[in-house]
Amino acid sequence: MNINLKTNWIIRVTGIFFLSSFIILSVFSDFFLDFFIQNTVMWYFIQTYRWIFILVALSILLFFLLRKPYKNFVSLEEALTVSRKDYRLVVDNLKDDYFFYRHEKDNPFQYLSSSVTNVLGYSKIDFIETFRKTGAAILYDNCFERHKQLSYTDIIQPPFEVEVKNFNNTIIYLEIKEIPVVNNKNELVAIEGIARNVTRYKLAENQLLEKENKYHTLFESANDGYFIIKDDKFIDCNHKAIEIFKCSFEEIIMHTPYHYRFSPPIQPNGHSSRELAREKIDLALAGKPQFFEWKHLRNDTEPFDAEITLNKFLFNGEDYVLAVVRDITERKLIEKKIIEKEKNYHLIFDNSPFGIFYFTNEGVITDCNEVYQNILQLPRDKIIGYNLLATKYNKEFKDNVAACLLGQKTIYTGNYAISKTQLLHLNTSITPVYDDGNKLTGGFCIVHELSETAFIIEKSRKDEINFCEILENARQILYKLNIKTGNYEYISSALTQLLGFTPDEFYAMNASEIMSLLHPDDTRKAKNIVAKMIKDVPDNQTEFLIEYRIRHKNGEYKWVSDKYKIVNDKNENNSFIIGNVMDITRLKEAEESLKIFLKTPKIN
Repeated sequence: MNINLKTNWIIRVTGIFFLSSFIILSVFSDFFLDFFIQNTVMWYFIQTYRWIFILVALSILLFFLLRKPYKNFVSLEEALTVSRKDYRLVVDNLKDDYFFYRHEKDNPFQYLSSSVTNVLGYSKIDFIETFRKTGAAILYDNCFERHKQLSYTDIIQPPFEVEVKNFNNTIIYLEIKEIPVVNNKNELVAIEGIARNVTRYKLAENQLLEKENKYHTLFESANDGYFIIKDDKFIDCNHKAIEIFKCSFEEIIMHTPYHYRFSPPIQPNGHSSRELAREKIDLALAGKPQFFEWKHLRNDTEPFDAEITLNKFLFNGEDYVLAVVRDITERKLIEKKIIEKEKNYHLIFDNSPFGIFYFTNEGVITDCNEVYQNILQLPRDKIIGYNLLATKYNKEFKDNVAACLLGQKTIYTGNYAISKTQLLHLNTSITPVYDDGNKLTGGFCIVHELSETAFIIEKSRKDEINFCEILENARQILYKLNIKTGNYEYISSALTQLLGFTPDEFYAMNASEIMSLLHPDDTRKAKNIVAKMIKDVPDNQTEFLIEYRIRHKNGEYKWVSDKYKIVNDKNENNSFIIGNVMDITRLKEAEESLKIFLKTPKIN
């Protein structure tokens, strides 16, 4: 029974009892008896047994006064007993999420509901023995002191969370609600608590918090500007947005996207920025995502192109718009350059003097220019779609296309059969084509028709072969000397027959080494002649003839006649000596013999 209710009943019963006792005592007093009772016998009888009558009357009065409260008290006691039984029954049969406990001073967990097994996996006895190891000591340690301090300030202990380990050593989160129990003297005698398993909710809360942190991290670290719009005003943005618009956070918040700092009055399409922005935001709030390009300003100074995405989201029952702003200025410049390159490409492709066509990984032609159509004398629709690898003719050309599709650049010169009877003589350069991911996507071919010049090319080739044969088989040494470097750039193989050196040996010699091969008596003369030849040669005098001795590889000296010509190459800003060297050793020996013969006296 409630203490205040008990106090009220006691006060009422006591008051009525004393009032009734006063009335009864007053009725049986001498004054009342003398006044109301005239009969002497009756008066004497009442006087004799007055205290008995008073006692009986008070007993009857007290009985009637206490009868109803007693019945109520008994009824409440029975109800309380039943309630306690039901409470313990409910507490003992709590499932999964709850268990009940009671602490008394110096007696932790004096009572513990069996549902602790459902929550933590321990039996009641095991839990009580090991509650400090599981982390549940916080439920008992200093709990009486804590509640006693709170009682001084009339503060109710709020629910709190603790972490404990279950039977499997897994962390379990418990929400604890404790109630202090006091006696009639208002002394704290026990603590009753209900522990609720909130692990699922805690894990869900942690996951939600983790997701929120991830979203916040993404929001702040995104490479695009992120804005949150309420109605038509910015209420939040990330760091990238501040960087893009070159404004502070305070300068952006609570302003509209069409504010003069962020947008020009008129967009490039001629529409008002204000009206167009409101229209896009209204459509997004209506559940229609928006994606469009917009001309923005960086803090009312520098215009830039942006790609905008608007999407609606719901938060706390209110509609918001998430705006993503991507600066596409560089992309626009790249697109412009690509367009210009495409124009240049088509200009070259369409006006090239050579035939050009593209083909896929399967060897199928996808595009060609007009020159290639003219070379094949076929319309475009007959060429596009033609499979170069499926043709019955031109095996060598097919092999070059197949090599290109393996990543090799090939050059092919030869016949190309359009039909069994029609041949073309083509020079082709086939190059593989790769995409941005360095994946081979096909190839392109540059084609030059050689049919009209084939005879000239063949004749030139034969003339070159004949000329080389003449040079290599001539008895005279033919050479080309670079005046600037002093090295031979060409010398014929007749050098070996004349001096015993191979051309490669002469190519490896420098000017001083070659000069050392001259006869000592001819060295000064050769130097003077070369110096004069380089510095003082008139423009109309470019051919010279000198004679000198040069050492053979075997050590002997040979007389040679060197007839040479100076050639100036203006393109290379250099001069060359081109000449031929002839062995005149026998001629010199004959001249010497003749001189000796002429000097010899004649006998008549």
